[in-house]
Amino acid sequence: MDETNSSNKNSKKLLVVISLGIVLVLVGFFYWKSIKVSDNQVSQPNVKGAESSKQIIFAQNKPQPFNSDWIDTSGFTKITINFSITKWITQYSVEYSDDKANIKEQSVVSCGNSSQCPETTLPIIGKYYRITTGTALGDVTAVGILN
Repeated sequence: MDETNSSNKNSKKLLVVISLGIVLVLVGFFYWKSIKVSDNQVSQPNVKGAESSKQIIFAQNKPQPFNSDWIDTSGFTKITINFSITKWITQYSVEYSDDKANIKEQSVVSCGNSSQCPETTLPIIGKYYRITTGTALGDVTAVGILN
């Protein structure tokens, strides 16, 4: 009889521990989902050597071909671009300008007819940046991180 009571007590303890674990996981998940960063900007404290970074969106599920909107890169020294497409793309170009009229091509990124292009980091050499698609099929999502 004592063995049965002991087994029931252990089962109840285990049930309580599992329930608490589930509650903690759910609370953590909803807390994580509720964290918002305004203007997609992440800043570190103004400490020597610390950088500020900003996420930019060139395109989100945008049909191609297209030229993205110009992004002001003032105050940053480099840009890292992640580019993907729902079908395939041969290449895309990264263009810059100081006045949005005199446009120069900084880089052509080869994607090898795949759906994911290699992550590309470039030095900022102009005030405004945009991307343009090459031969492709599908919808584009492209984001950048300015540092």
